Amino acid sequence: EFVIPCYGIHPWWLEKYLSEDALFDWKVDLEKRLERNSKAGIGECGLDKGIKKKVDLSLQEKIFIEHLEIASKTKRHITVHCVGSYGRLLSVLENRSRDSKTYSVVLHAYQSSNDMVHQ
Repeated sequence: EFVIPCYGIHPWWLEKYLSEDALFDWKVDLEKRLERNSKAGIGECGLDKGIKKKVDLSLQEKIFIEHLEIASKTKRHITVHCVGSYGRLLSVLENRSRDSKTYSVVLHAYQSSNDMVHQ
């Protein structure tokens, strides 16, 4: 009970798990893992502008939003990875907050301004 797992796809690994030849339905797998562990969270997922593997930022945003939707549906916390995309992250979170947001967000290794935290 000391360690609470989180499940999801880190932006660095999107291409590996979402390639056309990948025999893996990540959303089904994620929901099954959450069903098996009632305390588990979602993550680490998010946006990374500095990825050396050059994963398209629009793909990262699409998959991140899908993670947020599952977090809302399952009422789980979500651990967010963000590098160099804090404005875009804030925009996504603000747009999602208009819906019935039922999850909390944990920002992993936050490195932006104090002003943004208050937003």
